[in-house]
Amino acid sequence: MSVYRQKDYILLKLHECQEKFIKLQEIYEFDDQKSPVNLTLELLEEDFPVKDGSKKYQQRVSSLKNSCDALPMHVVLVNKNFMTQMKETEIEIVGHCRLLCVAGKSNMTFIDDFVIRKQYRAQGFGRYLFKSLEEFLKLELDQDSFGIASKTEIDRSFFRHMGMNKLDDGQKIPYIDVQEGQLLNKLNKFFSGRIQKTIFPSNNGHF
Repeated sequence: MSVYRQKDYILLKLHECQEKFIKLQEIYEFDDQKSPVNLTLELLEEDFPVKDGSKKYQQRVSSLKNSCDALPMHVVLVNKNFMTQMKETEIEIVGHCRLLCVAGKSNMTFIDDFVIRKQYRAQGFGRYLFKSLEEFLKLELDQDSFGIASKTEIDRSFFRHMGMNKLDDGQKIPYIDVQEGQLLNKLNKFFSGRIQKTIFPSNNGHF
């Protein structure tokens, strides 16, 4: 079993890793399948598989490609030398999570798809990602609280160990799964459609 050192990895924004890759791809012949976005997609498909070509799959790909400084944002645990020695070293995406806004709470973030690549588990990388994420939220997003999704009992046990409290039964965190601009566009289309369907002129030309 290989032993990996946590200090060799760093938490970075996925889109910044991708931008770096694209710039160097103009100079060197890098395989596009080894891009940060595609490697992150591969990681997510290992633990949270969805049918290839399905709507959920397309949404996942779109979310990864459109990740930016605005939430929702994807962050990844990646080898440190990737940013400085990309020509000589392969990119290793060993952890990931997605950050989303919480409706009505500007100081809170919702965390989804928290995952560590299988061969890096049981070596402290989950704890390392969690602690790195706490620091990232404080320094980068000025957030002092967050909620997190737990999909299995193992997840729940881990997050309890990290000091998280379970929500009461029936209680949910109202996260927003689209960027603000996309949300406004959807709301505009929705209300525009409602107005067109529900307001009709009377016979004398008045509403």
